[in-house]
Amino acid sequence: MTPPAVADLLLGLLEPPVPGPWLDPSCGDGALLTAANRYLSQLGDYETELVGFELETWRVMQCLGAPFEVTVCDFLELTPTPIYSVVLINPPFSQPEHPKAWLEHVTHALKFVQPGGQLLAICPRELVESGRSDIIVLRRQAAAIVELPDNSFVRDSGALRTVAARFAR
Repeated sequence: MTPPAVADLLLGLLEPPVPGPWLDPSCGDGALLTAANRYLSQLGDYETELVGFELETWRVMQCLGAPFEVTVCDFLELTPTPIYSVVLINPPFSQPEHPKAWLEHVTHALKFVQPGGQLLAICPRELVESGRSDIIVLRRQAAAIVELPDNSFVRDSGALRTVAARFAR
């Protein structure tokens, strides 16, 4: 789950968006889409469709009645169509079979952003600290990176060190 304060900070990185639908391809309980709905309501005349993809059916059920549509699917298996003006993502950082799951998710999510659009992503601080070539390539695509407070995400293993990043296409 993305805490509301972190979701709001992420949306604070957004440049004025071009028209088009917004996507959270790994939406979980819909926290980022809920924050996006609040953000859009403050803009007034800007109306758009908010869409989420989520792998787990029980999480999709948590979004019933929300002002956005969520589809059960694995977005990593989807062929990207760059139709979204804004893509928001707080990806899984690691999984047993994918220790760099965040990198795979963010890289794939970028392919869903239309020209002139933006990807806003929560990433581990590894994005700014790593010397791995694939992470350096991604870091160079970022238009803005802001470190999040150390206590933004706390897991059983302790606090995760994270950043918010904006990528423009």
